Parts: sequence; C-alpha cells; structure tokens
Amino acid sequence: MKINTKFNKKLLAILSLAALANVAPLAPNDGLASNLALVEAQASNETNASDIEAIKQSMIEATPITEDQFGQISEDAWVAYVEQGNNQGGDPSAVYDWAIEDYPEVFEPEATNFRTAMVENYNLDEESLNTVSDRDLLWLEYQIWMAAGGQEDLSALADALVEEHGVEYNQDDNERVEALKETMLASTPLTDDQFEAIPATSWLEYSDRVNEGGGDPSTVYNWAVEDYPEVFEDTIAYIRGTLVSDYNLNEESLNTVSDIDLLWLEYSVWVDAGNTEDFETLAQRLIDEHDVIQDDDEESPGDERLEAIKQSMIDATPLTDDQFEAIPATSWLEYSDRVNEGGGDPSTVYNWAVEDYPEVFEDTIAYIRGTLVSDYNLNEESLNSVSDIDLLWLEYSVWVEAGNTEDFETLAQRLIEEHDVIQDDEETPGETELERIRTVMIESTPITPDQFEAIPATTWISYTEQINEEGGDPSTAYNWALRDYPEVFEDTIAYIRGELINRYNLEEASLNERVSDQELLWEEYTVWLQNGEENLEALSQVLVQEYGVRTTSTQVPDEDEENTAPTLPNTGETRTSYSTYIMIAIVGLVGAALLLRDYFVNNKEA
Repeated sequence: MKINTKFNKKLLAILSLAALANVAPLAPNDGLASNLALVEAQASNETNASDIEAIKQSMIEATPITEDQFGQISEDAWVAYVEQGNNQGGDPSAVYDWAIEDYPEVFEPEATNFRTAMVENYNLDEESLNTVSDRDLLWLEYQIWMAAGGQEDLSALADALVEEHGVEYNQDDNERVEALKETMLASTPLTDDQFEAIPATSWLEYSDRVNEGGGDPSTVYNWAVEDYPEVFEDTIAYIRGTLVSDYNLNEESLNTVSDIDLLWLEYSVWVDAGNTEDFETLAQRLIDEHDVIQDDDEESPGDERLEAIKQSMIDATPLTDDQFEAIPATSWLEYSDRVNEGGGDPSTVYNWAVEDYPEVFEDTIAYIRGTLVSDYNLNEESLNSVSDIDLLWLEYSVWVEAGNTEDFETLAQRLIEEHDVIQDDEETPGETELERIRTVMIESTPITPDQFEAIPATTWISYTEQINEEGGDPSTAYNWALRDYPEVFEDTIAYIRGELINRYNLEEASLNERVSDQELLWEEYTVWLQNGEENLEALSQVLVQEYGVRTTSTQVPDEDEENTAPTLPNTGETRTSYSTYIMIAIVGLVGAALLLRDYFVNNKEA
C-alpha cells in the first residue's frame, strides 16, 4: 500500500494546528512534532506503522475517538480520509465526521452509552431522545468535548439536546421544573425571564442538592446568582443605578460591593419587606454593613437633577407624572447628559423616551387611536398604518401648537393630510354607534354615565361586535365591563360593601373572603333587575343564603332609613329609584336583549 508522504505531512500539520486552535486549552503536542519528523524522514513508497501511528495519535488528541475505535477502521480508510482531507482542506473534525458516517457500527456502543446516561442520569425522555440520530448525537458530543477543553461534559450535552434538538425531559422532570419555577418566583425576586434563561438541568440539580443536603429557595437563588451572573446583569445595573441616583450612594464606594453580595442583600431586604422592593432599607444596610458612603451633599445631586428634568418634561411635553416615574431615573439622567453634550431640548428627550420605552405609552396610544376612530371618524385599518412612535410624535407637535393641550380635530386633519389616513364614508358612525350603546347600557344596567365614559369607546364597540357575532345582551356587556375594568367600579364596590357591613350587619371578613368584587356587582345587578331599583337588603339576603356570608346581628335598618338614597362616594351621584326601569324588571333580560338586538339589527342593515 502506497501513501502520499507529502499529504501525510500536510495532514499532520493540519491536525496539529486544529488541535491547538479548536481544543484550547490543550497544550502543544511535542510527540506530534516527533511523528511529523519521523514521517518526513521515512518518506517511502510503502505505508509503514509509524505513518498510521502518527495519524492515530493526532486523531485521538484532536477528537474524542478512542484507540479501540481507531483500530476497528482499516488503514486504507484512514489513508483515504487523509487524501480526501488534503484535497478538500479538511481538519480532524471532518475526518472524525467521515468516520462516524462510514462506520456507524464502530461508534454505536459509544452512542448507546451516551443515550443510557442521558435517560438514567439526566432524565431525558427515551422516545424523544431516539429522534436524534447516532451521528447527530456523537457530533454534538464532539462539539461540547471541544468547548470543554477536550473533556466530556454530559450535563452540557443534555442541555444541548433539549435546546438544539427539542428533546424533552421525562414527564416527572417537567413537572418538577414547573413546580420549582412556581416556588422560586413566589419566594425570591427571580423573574420569569431569569428562570427561563437558566437551563432546566441546573434547576433539577439544585433541587436534588437541596433535597439531599438541606436548604430552601434562598439557597437555590444564591446558587443561581453564583453560577449564572450574566442572567442578572440587567437587575444589578438597575439596583446600582437606583441606589446612586435616588438614594445618594457614592458610586465608587458602592462598586466595592460585589454583584453577588449586592443581590443577596437585596434579596434579604426583599423578604423582610414582604416580597417587595425597599431601596431605602437596602441603602441603609449597605451603609451599615458594607461601609458604603453617601455623597457629601445632604440631598443627592441626582435627586435635584432628576426633579429639574421631571419638571421640564412635564411642562414642555405631554408626558404625565406616572409616565415619568415609570422610566428609570438613570435613563433620564443619561438623556440629560446626551442633550447637554450633543444639543437638543425636551422634545428630543421625549422622542428618546417614546422610542426606548414604548410600553410606558401603551395606554396613551390606545386612548389616542380609540378617540380618533370613534369620535373623528378615522378608518381604523388606515390609522394602524401609522406607527405608534409617529402617532405620538405628531400628537406632541399638535399639543405644542395648541398651547400644550389636546387638539384631536387638528390631529385627525394632519393625519389625513400628512399620512394619508382615510375617513369612513359616514359622517360620524363611531359617535352615533357609541351613543346608542350608551343609552342601552344606562337604561338596562346599573352602570352610571361616569362609569360608561371611563371605559374606552373602542371597548364598548368591541363588546357590541362580539355580542352581535356570538349572542348576548346588555347584561353580557356589563359583566365584561366588570371583568375588564374593575378599577372603574371601585367606588361603587366600596359603597356597596360599606352599606352591607354597616347597615345590614354582614361580617366584613366573611363578606370579603366569600364574595369577589365581580360577584358582588353581578348579584347587585341581578337584584336590581328583579326589583327595578337598588335593594341592598335583598342583596344582603342573597349573599347570606347563596354565598354563606355571616352576619354580626339580625338588626335591620329602619324603614325610613332603608328608603334613603345614599350618595355614591366621590362621584356626587345618587342612586335613583329607577322607577322607569320597572318594565325592565318585569321582562328581565328578555327586554334588555330585545333592546340591544334591535340596535344590532339596525346596525347591520346600516
């Protein structure tokens, strides 16, 4: 058998370089150099043992192949691989892959060992694992072997099989991970995204360690922080930035506290505060326990700057106090520095804030779009062609021109002229439709005009369309409103609960425990329909009988007191007798349904 000595020398050089480049930190192979010299010295026309030995040593050092596996493949095959590598510019990884592909039986026992380890020790589902071929499994193991410096890393292999090949864990392990996730999110400051960023195998390992050696969620949290510091980088930056800008800690002094110590202390404070942030206590403990110093000024320069920025932004842009507070102080200070260095004004800063924190402006955007569609007849689909940022920027421009106040009429006109937004054909169908819904809801449910107006027009129109398609009546829309906008009914809920407790002797703890806000309003609505007016005495009886709410006594208010129409909290409205609703009470939901159905039919015909 002849061997191409020139190519063999080239292969050895390739193998040597590849081993150094791809399997760091392996040391250079002095023996390989000796083999190379030997091959050069023995350039002959016949294959000799030292040539094959040189290839074998290079492959064993540069790939996971074993001596036994190498010996099961013929010398002719290795020489052919050498020739192929010379022609194609291959390296040891290519030769290893060719060998796996051509001689699967040689590597089958090793693949089987890996599969067994994955199932028995790393709890991968066997059926799911079998979807990965032996060749893919061995190639993945080789890549991990190289990344680990020429060492086997079965834990990393299990993670890679799950993440890259979709192999699933045994059902028991999936349930364990979910249970651990629920515990960690409830018991530590860990977020959902942070949990998902850490491999499931690590969480299972942490769980096993706690079960064997003792510990609790705080132990697991500490391990996660130590093992995966990169997962917590954003949290650390937020904590440090807030402590410096809002609590006057000296940045250089704070930097002497390690990230792990900072996160661990923040967790301790979080627990003491009832599972919530408490930066004031955290700052004080850093001063007391870690000798972190504060800046000399009694009041933080960051606080003064931030207050000045806030005042300027609220005066000069449509930004609200809540929106300003929802954006980190460090971002406002950074924006201020950029303006000071590169030029700009509050409008520049406002635009940066809109671009960087779109979620802060979601409610404003929904309000603007809803108003333009319902009250100014802009076509919704056409309006959606305008991006949120462009819409807010144009609204800001109009706001400035109008003397720092809203001007939807001008905004609608500019969207038509500058962004080609079209109007619907009818004059103001949105407004007319909304008025009809408003009339039906106020006449058919206990909702007040103020409560109706507090819910976006687009929501009422959406409810109407859904009822039109799926069936329903005003009670359906009212129930959805209770579900989707509980804050709108807070005053009413407080009023009803107060009356039931103070005048009708329901036990407060029992009422709060057994009856949710939505159930309370729904039962109040049912009683309202049956009586044609508010009747809290009847409501109290329903809650006692059907919900098991306890009473403190059997005393019933005087008749005169019962007939008094009390004032609703904070609204100035009174609940009237609703005498005009007696007919509705008689026909119940049927009459209400007919009323809304009549509207739907007319709306369809229109």
